[in-house]
Amino acid sequence: MQISLKTFHTRKLTLNTIIDDFVKENSNDFELSLRVGIVNSESNMDAIIQFSISLNAENKFQLDCDYEAIFQTDTILNEELVKTEKFLHINAPAIAYPYVRAFISNVLLVSNLDPAILPVINFQKLFENNIKSIS
Repeated sequence: MQISLKTFHTRKLTLNTIIDDFVKENSNDFELSLRVGIVNSESNMDAIIQFSISLNAENKFQLDCDYEAIFQTDTILNEELVKTEKFLHINAPAIAYPYVRAFISNVLLVSNLDPAILPVINFQKLFENNIKSIS
């Protein structure tokens, strides 16, 4: 299967700063959920990778972001292929994730907040864990 990144965009971005000097609890929380699907189109040759990210950085801000990357393939996609095609679950998110990381870093930078470096994700391991949890 040939695949190429067609476009990417933000669906939702929420950034709340925390201005409470009395909050003492230190928390650096990062959550990522990933969803792979088919873009509704006549050709059914586009796959969508959806990232949902929640980041709470040391009681300074809470950021929630839904980000999508659309990939064009040379194969007609169906639900079964989307569930089983490793390339869509491993390589495609690995290609798109640096764009998400850069976007969030830039949003924090222009918001005059401390930068947050999102962790590197092993999409191979994430895929294997998801397969184990389904079986």
